[in-house]
Amino acid sequence: MEYNGKSYSGTWDLFASAIMGSMMRGENLENAVQLTVKFLTEVIHDSYMEDVSEFEGINFEKYLVMLA
Repeated sequence: MEYNGKSYSGTWDLFASAIMGSMMRGENLENAVQLTVKFLTEVIHDSYMEDVSEFEGINFEKYLVMLA
């Protein structure tokens, strides 16, 4: 996915939380980062397609299952 020119509020919080959650489940750092990148790519793409304001955050709830 190419950069969409937007910077969504809350993405760094999700990044850190997804990595920490993965590592607490026993994943190594490399796998945790790979999963987090896949998760955030889907979340950001969905938010872009739904035309969510950068200041309202991002649509992440329906993608939480990726982190389970």
